[in-house]
Amino acid sequence: MRILTTLLVLLALAGCKATADRPAIEYTKTNKVDLVRFEHDVMYRNGARDPSTLERAKLNAFLSDIQIGPGDTVLLDGGSPEQRIALGARLAYRHLSVRQTGENGTPGRVSVLVERYIVTPPNCPDWSKPIGQDFGNTPMADFGCANTANRGMMVVNPRDLIRGSTPGPSDGEAVAAGIRRYREGKVTELLNEDRVTGFVGGQ
Repeated sequence: MRILTTLLVLLALAGCKATADRPAIEYTKTNKVDLVRFEHDVMYRNGARDPSTLERAKLNAFLSDIQIGPGDTVLLDGGSPEQRIALGARLAYRHLSVRQTGENGTPGRVSVLVERYIVTPPNCPDWSKPIGQDFGNTPMADFGCANTANRGMMVVNPRDLIRGSTPGPSDGEAVAAGIRRYREGKVTELLNEDRVTGFVGGQ
């Protein structure tokens, strides 16, 4: 009986030690977000303000190859101020966010730098954690994997997974007008099927 009791105590101590050494959460699924940069040089002849037709075609091919999108940031570096302004206006016409960076460089070249955040979702499913007794009650290896991966693939700009976008100006005039009408008893009644002219399915 004493031997059996001793064995039970040793087993209990071993289980407690294994649980204590194990981290509280062993598996966390996250999206990996990286910043990548694409670069293309636009060449100018004799300090001209606008690039040639051939250089414009090369620039369009570059933007098409990288599949530039609304979440990308375009930086213009080098060249003269006139060249950067003219090229920036040409790119802004494509609804791209364009910024100028750096000091004036050689008038014969303007570098077009495109920065983009890309996301790599976690591998799903993940059954690497053995299924069995878990005295620490830690999550399964696949816990939350599908939700995390779906969020990473659905987000328009992966940068939002790192930090949120700066909100733009808000206009509370419409909301304030609704509150004023409510307080003055001038609430518009909701429409019903009998009052709607040309109701689909009506007589």
